[in-house]
Amino acid sequence: MKGDNRSVKSSIDDVVSDKVKEQRKFVKEKFFPSLCQATESIHDADVFLQSFESMIMDVFLQSLKDKKFEDLNLPSKLDRTSPKYENMTKLVHLFDGMSIQESQKLVGGMKDEIRHFYNKEMRERPLKTLEVNWLI
Repeated sequence: MKGDNRSVKSSIDDVVSDKVKEQRKFVKEKFFPSLCQATESIHDADVFLQSFESMIMDVFLQSLKDKKFEDLNLPSKLDRTSPKYENMTKLVHLFDGMSIQESQKLVGGMKDEIRHFYNKEMRERPLKTLEVNWLI
């Protein structure tokens, strides 16, 4: 049986990325032993990990409130060869001075509104108004 486990392990290792292997090694050699030293029981470890994860998320969410939108440098991610590049850049810069959280809410809200009106129009719009480019 042990031979079978080794072949399964080696085939799993073949498809696991180096990053995943590094993470597994970190967990096995550093994180888990340190967690064992820092906590008294499985329950204690569970409670600590829940708190730890919440702390990480609290700090991350606070950073979205504190960090400014322009710090993301989104214009550098736009396609400079696009004929709409200049207009897209102007649009992106409208959010400069806002927090990442505020800008994300406004962008997400606009996306949701457009989808809402699109879906409403598609339910009500007669099919005969559709402009079709027949390939005949």
